[in-house]
Amino acid sequence: MNRLQDRTDFYICRPIIGIPLFFLIMYAVFSISFSGIGAWLTEIAETFFFRLAEILQVLLSEISVNETAVNLFVGIFKDVTSVLSFLPQTAIFFFLLQLLEECGYMARAVFVTDTLFRRFGLSGNAVIPAIIGCGCTVSAVSASQNTESNERKTLLFSVPFLLCNARFPVLFFLTDAFFPKYKALAALSFYALSVFTFFLSSLISSKGKKAPPLIVKFPDYKMPNVTSLFREVKSKSADYLNRTLTVIFLCAVCFHTAASLTPWFHFTEEETESLLFLFGKIFSFFFVPLGFGKAPFTASLFAGFFAKENLMFALEMLSPKELAALLSFPARVSFTAFSMLYLPCLSTVCAVYKTSGIKTVVYFLIRSLLLVYFTSFILYTLSYIIVIFVET
Repeated sequence: MNRLQDRTDFYICRPIIGIPLFFLIMYAVFSISFSGIGAWLTEIAETFFFRLAEILQVLLSEISVNETAVNLFVGIFKDVTSVLSFLPQTAIFFFLLQLLEECGYMARAVFVTDTLFRRFGLSGNAVIPAIIGCGCTVSAVSASQNTESNERKTLLFSVPFLLCNARFPVLFFLTDAFFPKYKALAALSFYALSVFTFFLSSLISSKGKKAPPLIVKFPDYKMPNVTSLFREVKSKSADYLNRTLTVIFLCAVCFHTAASLTPWFHFTEEETESLLFLFGKIFSFFFVPLGFGKAPFTASLFAGFFAKENLMFALEMLSPKELAALLSFPARVSFTAFSMLYLPCLSTVCAVYKTSGIKTVVYFLIRSLLLVYFTSFILYTLSYIIVIFVET
């Protein structure tokens, strides 16, 4: 058995085989979680909650509840359940990661990716928080605490740029609205941008310092412990449910209340009269250099800070016509990039505060927003130049 294990490690721990194998395994994990059985279960959950929302709306209308109050309640219910619909994907994702850990593969993955990550000031230990960050940024922030102290903050400041599973629905929504003919290519391009920004941020944060030496012990290959496997999945799922039923619920209440009331606290007849729209109008000048200095887009970014899915709901509520008609092509590129890269959610900020304190949170917020702002500005400028070149 040991001889077979040594022979296996001899091949899969060589970069020429190990790195492609790692990406192939990760591709399989994401495919199963977000395109395979995970997507199927999520679709079932979405259909169930959609039907339930329709039933609630009919029941409330029949007992003579005010129409505005009904719309407010149903809107909050839809927001919360839309996030709950992603629980199957999240559970399957963490199940597969824990399966790889239990089998003994993740220690080999850390070793084989060490050379790649070391070029950006990180060690192979960073691969696990990075992978987790593609599922949930909050969990990735917690996982970064298991790394060495001199790369902990580098991960803390860089992992949030990776697309978590809450951002994927927003990405698909925006690429479908802005780039309908090339939405697959656009989605892949913005995903690649998030990975590029992660490594760029890591390079900047490390300040040229070498990553700590990697010390890793290869466990024996073994069958996974079923009890441990399901205990871990149960824990991660409970954290997701807790966040959804507390933070996201409260955010949904505040968001829909702001979208339903005027500055004089009367129910709105039109969305353009709401507190949320007014807020977007006041602060929209900040985004004029990026091409999308308009109230609906500013308000949607604010709403998305609390829970990324709110960005979609805000745009649908506040935009009087098709989104693509409101922005030029360079502005669409800029807005999509900003939406994907800026702060994942309020829960991430709370996680950073919990692990590192208020000073780190302030620096984290300023640094992240400045990096995303300049990245979007560069993309807007380049896209503008390309459009002029093509038209001439």
